[in-house]
Amino acid sequence: MKNIFFIFLFISSTLFSQNKDLLIVDGVRYKGKLIDYSNLDISNSDSGYLTFYFPKINDTLRFDSKRNIKIKINKIQEFYDFQKKSWNNFEGGLIFSPYGSHGSLLISKGLLNKNFLNIGLGSGIYNIDQINFIPIFLSNTYDILPINRSVNYRVYLFNKIGFSFGNDFGSNDYITTDGGFFINPGIGIKRSFRKKHFSFNIGYMIQNYKSEHNFWRWDWWPIIGLPDDQSNNIIRRDGNFKVLTFSFSIYF
Repeated sequence: MKNIFFIFLFISSTLFSQNKDLLIVDGVRYKGKLIDYSNLDISNSDSGYLTFYFPKINDTLRFDSKRNIKIKINKIQEFYDFQKKSWNNFEGGLIFSPYGSHGSLLISKGLLNKNFLNIGLGSGIYNIDQINFIPIFLSNTYDILPINRSVNYRVYLFNKIGFSFGNDFGSNDYITTDGGFFINPGIGIKRSFRKKHFSFNIGYMIQNYKSEHNFWRWDWWPIIGLPDDQSNNIIRRDGNFKVLTFSFSIYF
């Protein structure tokens, strides 16, 4: 779990950091912002200088262009907004519950419309406590930060709501399984690269379910897994899973 939070902090700092121009004067490297540059023109006394802003000292300095100067300009890459009317999303991640961590794989497709919060329809598969859930869900997203559209990242809210079918695919852990309604709100950070959006998401999901299984197969679970009904040596559970979701996704 700690590793997931470290990944989130690393991605957040990478997305929010803004690159600076690089100035090299006589072999010494400085980071800041190029304000002005002009070649020497004998008819203009103000020519032949480079003006550079240094954020560390919060001051602007001028350099003679005749000096040994090299400069690397950071190209501002604005966030790419889709020009089409629809989007596609492929998402993979992990679900963390009291019963361990399990994988998830989701696909969805939707419409680009801010008035409808970019609503979409999706499906996929994920596992919680050895139950495989196949969901059918509606999803929507809404960008909340930043207000400045020139930066190359977005912080957004998302939500998935729908119904999942629960199955035990041949492992014989359960006698019967049933899914139910679920909801999965969360927050994500996305960054555009060429004509795609890459994002990292954290969410909280509540998944309803029912299950029956033999008691002897689950008698080693801790107290958090106590059954609702143990009659006839059969454990019957009717409730919901409350889990954390972490995922990476690509929009295209």
